[in-house]
Amino acid sequence: MLLSLIPIVLLLIHGQLLSGLEIPGLESQILKFPSVEDVLKIPLHFVGGVPTLSFGVGTPTQPVTGVFDTGSLMTWIMSDQCNSSVCTGVANKFHRKESSTNHDLGYTIEIDYIDGSSVRLLPELDKLTLLDDIVIPEHLMAEAIEVYYPKTYPTSANGRLGVGDFGAFIKYVANLEGVIKDKTGLLKGILTRAVGDDRTATGYAASGSPDFKKRDGVHAPFYWTLGSDPSMHDESDKLYNLRLMSPSAKVLSPYWKLPLHGIKLVGQVENAVNDTKKEDQPTQKKASLLSSPLIKRAPSPSPSSSSSSSSELLLRLDLPNSAYGSIDSSTPYLHLPRKLSQALNQKLGAEYDSSLELYTIPCDRKADGAPLLVFEFEGVDALLPAHQYIIKKNQKCHTAILDNIKSKNNNDDEDEDQIHLGGPFFRSYYIEYYTAERKVAIAESPAKLGLLRETSVDGSYHLTSLIDKGLDVLSSV
Repeated sequence: MLLSLIPIVLLLIHGQLLSGLEIPGLESQILKFPSVEDVLKIPLHFVGGVPTLSFGVGTPTQPVTGVFDTGSLMTWIMSDQCNSSVCTGVANKFHRKESSTNHDLGYTIEIDYIDGSSVRLLPELDKLTLLDDIVIPEHLMAEAIEVYYPKTYPTSANGRLGVGDFGAFIKYVANLEGVIKDKTGLLKGILTRAVGDDRTATGYAASGSPDFKKRDGVHAPFYWTLGSDPSMHDESDKLYNLRLMSPSAKVLSPYWKLPLHGIKLVGQVENAVNDTKKEDQPTQKKASLLSSPLIKRAPSPSPSSSSSSSSELLLRLDLPNSAYGSIDSSTPYLHLPRKLSQALNQKLGAEYDSSLELYTIPCDRKADGAPLLVFEFEGVDALLPAHQYIIKKNQKCHTAILDNIKSKNNNDDEDEDQIHLGGPFFRSYYIEYYTAERKVAIAESPAKLGLLRETSVDGSYHLTSLIDKGLDVLSSV
């Protein structure tokens, strides 16, 4: 094992952390951007449904094409010491000795990601460079000495940019009780900086841009911005503020974890108002909604009638008060505790395929009128249409609703509280991330891939049309 060849400084006796282990401070874990007068846009390119970007590490700068990861604070690049099969064909590896600003912390950590990849890392402090001139000195990063990618992982990526989970580095060092007594104390001391420096955002380009008009839906330009960009959501669209989870022994970092109260499937109903009134129509409509997961749109009304779209509840899954959804951009899927993913997929008519580790579903279930998948946050519900959570690949379809991936290093029972809000959620909305204020704000995207509505326990919403051009959400852009 390569692990035995690398000096390990981490020693644990009776739950006490011995001296000699240098834990990087909070200042080096959080992205602290220099002051900027205007919003800076960093393009994110989707590869297999996963956002990637270009950045640099070290002095002089060594280039990285990394996965943009809102669920991890670890930024890393493949090391020149990496002999894993996925590293052999990578041209741009990191050469630590060639960086004059590199500080090696002297031990290794292992990380298993929800997207199925895993790495063994050498944590270090070094300079991070974005857009050639945005420099973050002494940032926590690492060089990967072992790398495993699943089949669907973007092989063009030779690294990862961690932009979440700030303050929780200790959990990467060892998943052991008693390593530290006051875990919540890790998050004390966050410095309040200028608003433009503290806030970032993700989302599609404004609908008025030339590129947006030429390229629809998921193929529109997508950005990570330094600062808030109101042009990336319509003025008429409300910006909802959502608080983050409070730090606890189980949730070391609140970034970017949102309290969740429930998950719903709601059927779409097109209501027609005609001169001829049918007394038994509401009863028949409700019965059909509750008996079938596939909700077919009603026949078009006659020219003399008016129509509107509404919804009715098909399934609601209550969640405990400890449940939360973490924004995890690195996976193109939604990962849920097994009992939840099974319940949703069963209602949708999907069946588990053990060979694919996916829930397959007939492609006609993606048709207009299929159920909306709804996540209940505090005061606002996020509605995802079928063309965001049903994926067509090689003329076959599967849902993006998957079981949580259990860490190979975790022998505990499955975490019943965490729901990973991957690609279908991440790409469907304009999202602002506030570090000092510990909150997230979301609005409907100009791409119109998802809806936001005031919370409705019974699943009754007024619906508007969403864009579905039949594009493959897992294709490369």
